[in-house]
Amino acid sequence: MARKKKKQEFQQFEKKIPKLKALKRELNDLDTKGFETDVAHIKAQLKDISKTKQIEEELAILRKKIKKRKNSKQLEKLKKRDLKIQNNVLIRTRRIEEWIRNFKTYVDQKFSILEKNQKEVNKELKT
Repeated sequence: MARKKKKQEFQQFEKKIPKLKALKRELNDLDTKGFETDVAHIKAQLKDISKTKQIEEELAILRKKIKKRKNSKQLEKLKKRDLKIQNNVLIRTRRIEEWIRNFKTYVDQKFSILEKNQKEVNKELKT
């Protein structure tokens, strides 16, 4: 009976080895830069077959941290891009406003000349 129980325990132990190897591969495949402490802690647990569930949980937490960092970096890039676009729009808007002011001045000058000429023509027509 004890022998049968030992055999079952060994078979359960054997089944956990591929799982630990898969977890180790997954850990090695992640971009863990900046999370060295977490990685060291998980790697230390990889030596204990009874901690498979705990390793899975900690690996899931690490994945979330990595994703959050990645999302944060992407958000930062988007903010910088948005700021650059806003600056470009502001510069172009100022150029357009300046062009409009110059054009208005030009039109006002031409209109003033036309008015003056109109008055002179009217004066000549009356005489």
